[in-house]
Amino acid sequence: MRSFISTLLLLSLSLSATAIPGVPNSDSDPTTAKTPTATKTTALSPPVFTLPARNSTTCTTPQGSGTCTHVSRCGSGGFTVKGFCADDSAEFQCCVQKSCVSTAGKKGWCENIAHGCGVGVTGGGKFVEGNSCGGDATVRCCVLNGGEKKEGDKKDKKEKAEEEREKAKDGWKDKVKSRKKKATAKKTKATATTTTKKTKTTAKPKATTTKKKTTKTTKKKTTKKPKATAAAKKKSGAGIVSKAKSQSGLPYSWGGGGCGGKSRGRTGVGFDCSGLTQYAVCAWSKANGKKITIPRVTGDQYNYGKKVLLKNKKAGDLLFWGKPDCSKRANVYHTAVYAGDGKMVAAKRTGTNVGTFKLETANLCPYVVRHWG
Repeated sequence: MRSFISTLLLLSLSLSATAIPGVPNSDSDPTTAKTPTATKTTALSPPVFTLPARNSTTCTTPQGSGTCTHVSRCGSGGFTVKGFCADDSAEFQCCVQKSCVSTAGKKGWCENIAHGCGVGVTGGGKFVEGNSCGGDATVRCCVLNGGEKKEGDKKDKKEKAEEEREKAKDGWKDKVKSRKKKATAKKTKATATTTTKKTKTTAKPKATTTKKKTTKTTKKKTTKKPKATAAAKKKSGAGIVSKAKSQSGLPYSWGGGGCGGKSRGRTGVGFDCSGLTQYAVCAWSKANGKKITIPRVTGDQYNYGKKVLLKNKKAGDLLFWGKPDCSKRANVYHTAVYAGDGKMVAAKRTGTNVGTFKLETANLCPYVVRHWG
């Protein structure tokens, strides 16, 4: 019995000396006891894609040279070609900027059809017929709405502004003239009433008044003769020829001249061919109390006004030249004033002056334009 009790005591002592894992021993120092720590987990941040710098690497394609860049940076006015960059991918390709011309002669830029035409540009644009861009069918010629912008467009705006000012001046002058006419009409009526009163009072003054009237009528008859000659001039184109010849000796300057006279062009102050014809018609119309303002550009002048067959041309008609023919506006490249007797008044080309020359028949258009008839 004693041996059994002693065995139990030994077992209890051994159990109290053994530490249970995860539970601090009551006999150990509480400050040195270790507690289990939770495992920390860090969230993975998404990768950041940095676009390569623009113009980072040059590239050469069958359609032309460009720069390797992100497709979103190619923008309006360019198209992307795959397979010509070191890091080529769906987002990083060769961007080529290339101009193009449609079948109608309008200028534009080659762009990817998938990217759209004129995206981000005011007014937008549209893809046109003709593929002067080269390559496959995914690249087409994009023309902005309103057509191509030429060097003469700014000049046309200035000319239009000048024409509007001239029209406003002419309108004011017409108002002043009409007021003067009304005032003179009132004065004549007043004088007529006074003369009739005088004739009623006595018989003798009648003779004197009749004499005065006869003298007035004779004066009127003498003044009517020059009016008849002026009217005859209005019915012919001699006035247009005269206005064109008045600018003889001035140098040819592309973009120079217009309704207001000579102006600064590309090579100085002077006239080009359409600037001279526009001035001649405008100046003649103003001198004859008309309001004819023809367009500034040669191709537009050919399609503005009364067309007459070339064989029926007369002095004052506007001549035109076109190549290969004159059926399209863009083909008409030169104009002049026909002076009669196989001569013309023209601003021919750079290095020459305005003057009278022998009529050049090569590439003449089949019609002349008449503004004086």
